[in-house]
Amino acid sequence: GAQAITEEQLKAFLTENGVQTWSPELRYAPSILQDWDLIERVDNGYRFRAELLRRWVVKYKPLNLIKDDIDRVAQSIADMYYQAGLRNYHHGNLDKAASDLHQTILSNPYHVEAIQLLANIYLEQGKVKDAREELEKLYQYRPDEARSHLIQVLLTLARNSHHEDEQLVLYGQVLELDQEQFNAKQGIQDIWRKRGDHARNHNDLETALAAYEKGDIY
Repeated sequence: GAQAITEEQLKAFLTENGVQTWSPELRYAPSILQDWDLIERVDNGYRFRAELLRRWVVKYKPLNLIKDDIDRVAQSIADMYYQAGLRNYHHGNLDKAASDLHQTILSNPYHVEAIQLLANIYLEQGKVKDAREELEKLYQYRPDEARSHLIQVLLTLARNSHHEDEQLVLYGQVLELDQEQFNAKQGIQDIWRKRGDHARNHNDLETALAAYEKGDIY
């Protein structure tokens, strides 16, 4: 339409119409088009400077005809950043590789290889919580690709935790991903057995029995 549109409205409109990426190129497009005097800023949004140009776009460049081109461009840019990240990773430049992979994901939030590699870099850097965050996002739409990595991250967090309640939560999350995961079962059993032994040594047999029962997860 002839009315102005904000960047947030534009982003929502693209998403609703099947454009799945909000790449740097798309984010910068309004300001670039303003510099070229094709659109102008009005209040908090943008509109075409010339009504004739707007009508030409409506007729010859409607979104339903060009959205596949947008996705192809975004995918091409994502792959370029991913290959750069992969090269930097193999050369041991982990910070630069992580930066390239962030750009990959900005261009294509569903780039599985980039998310997996970024999670691996975080693990190598000791940023286990950051690795977990990336893998949990991946798990939402590609669970098979994320499950094994996410399980290892959760187990690492449990081993590094000094709080048994937190460990129990993490082990429980592992079992939600894999009901037969041995290390998670063993970790839960060890905690409740230790709690049961402690209660029994203090002659609190009722608490000890409850603890032993909770630890019997096999």
